[in-house]
Amino acid sequence: MQATSDAGPFFPKSGAIRWLILIVLFVTALGIRMVDSAMTPYFRFDTREYYSAVIAKGNYYELIDAPEPARSAVILNRDRQPVNEPPVMEFLVAHLWALLGDNNLAVATLLSSIFWLIGGWFVYQIAMLIGSSDGAIFALAIYLFVPVGIIQSNNFQPDPLMIMMVLASIFTFLRYAQSPTTSRLVQAGILTGLTILLKLQASFLLAPVFLMLSVYRHGWRKTFLGWHSYLFAVLALAPVGLYLFYGFFITERFQENAGGRLLPNLLLTTTFWRGWLRLINYEVGFILLVGGLLGVLASKDRLRRYLLIGMWLGYIFLGLVFTYNMHTHRYYHLPLIPIVALSVAEGLAAYALYIKSNAANRLARMAIYGLVALSISLSIILVIGSHDNEPETLDYEAEVQAAIEIGQMLDHDQNTIILGHAYALPMLYHSELSGATWLPSVEVAAWHLSGRSIPDDTPEHLAQRIFEESGIDDPSYFIVTDMHEWEHQVGLREYLTTHHPIVAETDLYIIFDLRSQLSRTQG
Repeated sequence: MQATSDAGPFFPKSGAIRWLILIVLFVTALGIRMVDSAMTPYFRFDTREYYSAVIAKGNYYELIDAPEPARSAVILNRDRQPVNEPPVMEFLVAHLWALLGDNNLAVATLLSSIFWLIGGWFVYQIAMLIGSSDGAIFALAIYLFVPVGIIQSNNFQPDPLMIMMVLASIFTFLRYAQSPTTSRLVQAGILTGLTILLKLQASFLLAPVFLMLSVYRHGWRKTFLGWHSYLFAVLALAPVGLYLFYGFFITERFQENAGGRLLPNLLLTTTFWRGWLRLINYEVGFILLVGGLLGVLASKDRLRRYLLIGMWLGYIFLGLVFTYNMHTHRYYHLPLIPIVALSVAEGLAAYALYIKSNAANRLARMAIYGLVALSISLSIILVIGSHDNEPETLDYEAEVQAAIEIGQMLDHDQNTIILGHAYALPMLYHSELSGATWLPSVEVAAWHLSGRSIPDDTPEHLAQRIFEESGIDDPSYFIVTDMHEWEHQVGLREYLTTHHPIVAETDLYIIFDLRSQLSRTQG
């Protein structure tokens, strides 16, 4: 089913040149992501990426004959991380590391990029189903070369894989909408179930799309009363339902994390809405945002209009539910990239044909090819330039070497408490120590937003938090590597310096001995 006529397309509709264009787009997209990865040392200590890295390293050390006691500490680090979703990316990366014999972080970024590029293939296929062959090229180019998308699709986290799975699911929805057979419905339901199992947030992105395409095909009444909707719901929700039941009631590991970032009260604050708009501008820019919305309004084809409305509703519902992350976490806006790409594609295709019809064909074609190449080149320049212009707040190599030094000095102790960058996850990963993370100031702010009581910094309460509430039965060392946070936590600094001796101190870290009975008596 084609939404528009392909008579006289701007780009070749098929043949060798068409495939050459696609190959150039994908190869260039992969190449710039590899360059970006090489220019991003140690993930720049990103919290979410090191969370995945810590889990993957624990899996990796279980697969190899790693030396003790580092092996036990690394595996314990993995087991101490909060669990929210199946660690699929971490599982895959660990096995790739085992296959290669080295836990190179670049492997993780390459895998994420490959998943994003596969998602691009589904963007292309979706665009072909709902529009013109020209629109498919424009949609793919936007998806692959939005500057922020290049950077974030390199991240070691499940979101690039989730986007790929979401797009694959939407592709199956479209095939079902075109020809509603039971086999296609089952395929769509199973793939959706796997996608939601991978990351629960995908349910908010996919449900409105299936709903709108079902209405397109069956109408409102049959959508809500027809057996096909109930079969789809069972297939889509059964895997994650079983997983959540297992996590909440069998292992009970999910209970401590339930609802931590669901803060509906933020909907009534200007901070939330400003933060959301700020991150939209960061992700795609307001020009593409407005262009995408206009693309939905201008869609004359009913199938395309229903699909795009469903995708936009999914993004909006995601933000209205996960309010905290939506106005603070950039990667929560990754779904906006394929949505905007598909929304503006037909407008760009129509404009290209307009230019072609009002100028000499060869000249018009050369001009559009030049504009596409220029846009991609500028995107690449922006990505590379973002590394040059980004202020280096840390000497990452020095921080990593300090972490390795601390791990060896403390013989990979498993009972530490750490005040470190990015919730101490880079420290845990590189030092191969294990322990608890001391609450940073940013988390205190999150506690305030959720209405929880903020911990005070009296000596008595600090001692209680260290020795009774840290989750470590017998804490041995308190390690400080985030010196900026150390300066801000005045109460903690005064308590530790007056109650516990310093084991080692440099410009990059301070280590306090918590096992000294004399120090504890003085406290």
